[in-house]
Amino acid sequence: VFSKNGRTIENKHSPFKCQGQTLETTNFYTYLGIDITPSGSFSRAIKQLRLKALRASFNLKSLLSSNSNPSIPLAIDLFNSLVKPILLYCGELTGINARCRDLIF
Repeated sequence: VFSKNGRTIENKHSPFKCQGQTLETTNFYTYLGIDITPSGSFSRAIKQLRLKALRASFNLKSLLSSNSNPSIPLAIDLFNSLVKPILLYCGELTGINARCRDLIF
């Protein structure tokens, strides 16, 4: 349960109930793989997506370096297929700042 002011609600005397079941109060909620905090901030989700993209790019780099002579178009296609979707996932919600946009496109 989230509150309007962005803080979690700790109400031990009369907890929130839905159809007789007590609802849990949380610090974040994961919806479609994106963590949403009570304040509506996506900073946690952005950090997680950034780490996932870094992991994917390091894996791609090691894959390409193991190949003796990878072509540039192949490397670009693999980046656009494996790393870019992670960076752009939920970009409409989290917002992509100009610096990131310049790096991606």
